Amino acid sequence: MLATSTAKLGELSLDGARAMPLEPLSERAGLLLLADRCGEERVAAEPDAAKALVDHCSGLPVALHVAAARLANNPHLTLHDLATELSVDENRLASLNAGLSASPVTAILDASYRQLPAHMAHGYRLLGWIPGPTFDAATAAAALDSDPTSAQVLLDVLEDMSLLELTEDRHYHFHGLIHLHARNRTDAADRVTTRLTVIHRVLRHYLILTAFADRAVRADRLRIADLAGLLDGQTDPFAAENGPGPLDWLAAESTNIMAVLRAADEPSLHTPAWQLAEGFTVLFLHHRHLDDWQESLRLGARYAAAAVSPAAEARLRSLLSRPLMDLGEDEQARQELTTAISCAEVVHDPVLHASVMEFSGRYWDRFDPDKAVAAYQHSRELNIRGREPRGAAIATLFLGRAQGARGDHGEALATLRQARTDLLALPTPDHRMAARATAASGRALDRMGRTTEAVATLREAANTLNALEAHAYEAEALLDLVAIAERPGTDRTTLLDDLRRAVTIHTTMGSPQAQDLRNRLNALTASAGPDR
Repeated sequence: MLATSTAKLGELSLDGARAMPLEPLSERAGLLLLADRCGEERVAAEPDAAKALVDHCSGLPVALHVAAARLANNPHLTLHDLATELSVDENRLASLNAGLSASPVTAILDASYRQLPAHMAHGYRLLGWIPGPTFDAATAAAALDSDPTSAQVLLDVLEDMSLLELTEDRHYHFHGLIHLHARNRTDAADRVTTRLTVIHRVLRHYLILTAFADRAVRADRLRIADLAGLLDGQTDPFAAENGPGPLDWLAAESTNIMAVLRAADEPSLHTPAWQLAEGFTVLFLHHRHLDDWQESLRLGARYAAAAVSPAAEARLRSLLSRPLMDLGEDEQARQELTTAISCAEVVHDPVLHASVMEFSGRYWDRFDPDKAVAAYQHSRELNIRGREPRGAAIATLFLGRAQGARGDHGEALATLRQARTDLLALPTPDHRMAARATAASGRALDRMGRTTEAVATLREAANTLNALEAHAYEAEALLDLVAIAERPGTDRTTLLDDLRRAVTIHTTMGSPQAQDLRNRLNALTASAGPDR
């Protein structure tokens, strides 16, 4: 016997029944179903529209049957027209009606929804407004404004009724059409208020956790947001003995955090949203997913401007210059820095101004070493005036790099060694930036003709940066080693391995340099022969 149900039939297992949970149809299966119902020629004539239809139906067979019925009943309705109609979230469930007074999809979901007690039905509606594709139990509790135990009970019930799906990493996911159903069950008059309420709760939840993660990575990093009151009395999961790694957690939640930032474009949410963007950038300082980095900072800067916070705007726009330059958008980076400097001058905070000048120097590194040197010197002076030793040490590091770029290699080496000493002498030593100073010292040594010392110094820096998960800077050091190894008469033992590692890092970052490096690797591999 085959027994079917939208809810789990766990009690039948007592009599030896075997559960066979059904996943949504794959794209291929959905296209086959669509072709079977409305004709292979029709689907073949509009392949992109057919795929969009399957996507909008989220692999739900009944939804695809209804879509196919609409197409069969109306020969003049194109797949493109129907896909466009279904692309609007607010219209989708109503459009899947095949000429009936009510959508069969809605009717099926309503049958499960009506079985929920009132408080669980209310919770189901609230969960539907969480931004992002997945959420864990803690995020659900935040959205519900409830305790974790009550939230977990609701999640278990909804998952048992197949209104939620549980992922392998203990997150929950709404099927696309169920997600719309949960939102549509909210009274039309209450939807705006309910949406803002849930987004605010989830934003606050992610802000607290992101702030703790940011501080766990580096407590003394410059921050504009004063979150002491928000964090007071909250539990820091990253301080627990078996707590998650802060960067690992941020990486795992990055898609959801990005969704929250995109959803926060409301006046009442602008301040916590720019604060979230500021804390979130710690992930990208270590793992440079450039597209998300630049988008999160663009949103944060816009929210800071709307909230009339020039200090935050200066900080976020100066940070934004980094992914923009990595993406080759130098002119846009210059414009962001110009605005950042103007905002910093209004604030009259020497440490903030110093940070903006440091980012300005990073821009001038590419075009004018003399201007870069002047910017870093100004940054160091401002940091000293603001009694910010870490900022002064970092400015010294970049000053040494700029001195080397304009040909003052001996002066650069002395400056870089001083920067490394200062970074390691901080109350909380900054090993990551000190390793960057080591790498820059290796470059200076190479330019002075001290190649053997340069290779040893760069290798030390690359290994340290790898251990610290500062992979973008690890790639810089590795490419310096590759450049040395490519010279005639040098040791080429690690050349291909170093270049492979750099390619992997740049590919993961979404760097525009990745393809050029890949081509370079392929050429070197071919010339090295089959053994390599």
